[in-house]
Amino acid sequence: QQQQQRRPSEAPPLHAELAAATFLGAAFVAGVWAVAEVFPERWELGAYVCVLSAFHFGEYFSTALFKPSDVSFDSFLLNHSTAYGVALAAGVVEYVVEGMLLPASWSALLRWPTLCAAGLCVAIAGDAVRKYAMYTARENFSHLIVEKREQDHKLVTTGIYAVSRHPAYFGWFYWSVGTQLLLCNPLCTVAYAAASWQFFADRIPYEEELLLKFFGQDYYEYQKRTAVGIPFIPSAEPSPYQFALWSRQEEVRSRHSSMSESQSPSRSNSQSASRQTSQPSSPPP
Repeated sequence: QQQQQRRPSEAPPLHAELAAATFLGAAFVAGVWAVAEVFPERWELGAYVCVLSAFHFGEYFSTALFKPSDVSFDSFLLNHSTAYGVALAAGVVEYVVEGMLLPASWSALLRWPTLCAAGLCVAIAGDAVRKYAMYTARENFSHLIVEKREQDHKLVTTGIYAVSRHPAYFGWFYWSVGTQLLLCNPLCTVAYAAASWQFFADRIPYEEELLLKFFGQDYYEYQKRTAVGIPFIPSAEPSPYQFALWSRQEEVRSRHSSMSESQSPSRSNSQSASRQTSQPSSPPP
């Protein structure tokens, strides 16, 4: 479910944003310290803390930078949903149980350094794609689904949006899966992939239905030349009414265009004739 917009009276005060930013910054430093000094043999745990804190701080920072009118405590996405919090806790619990409580021989079978490194790269790349999407869309980006088109709402089709029509969702999906690959959590890797896929399988078609209403045939043509990037995510299809409306609009545009072309030569000839008659005759020799 999408986050619900807070009323101004319910918005956390500014010190809550400062506290969240401080906490995330401290968590990032602690993660680096854990990798370098405390648990170098378990570097993936410190790296996970760094990736997680950087993602959430980056959400707030990017919103403040590219769409300051929307920035709030919610921009951290720390309060995204109860399910999201449970998922984060489940990932840590699985890592602790499998990596620290199971016998060493079992733990070694589950922990592959190469897979950890690959997961770190996937998570960083996914987050980078998402932040680049926010940079490209700027004021047209929103953490919430916009159900009513604003006057300055534009269809962004440049930059990364020329390739993927939902790059922020694409980035989040692979970031979430990458975090569990980083921890070598087999159960949570599958669970995260399934839960994230289901979330976007519900969200993307609904959002595209709105975008088809907002931008009409322009968005439909954009759909046809771009991809979502998340496997097997369905796309919204225009309704028969929308197809009929676009066909009618195309007929009207075509008729107006042909009328303009047919009237153009006569206007040109009449203007030429007018110029000829208005010119004075040359004096007799």
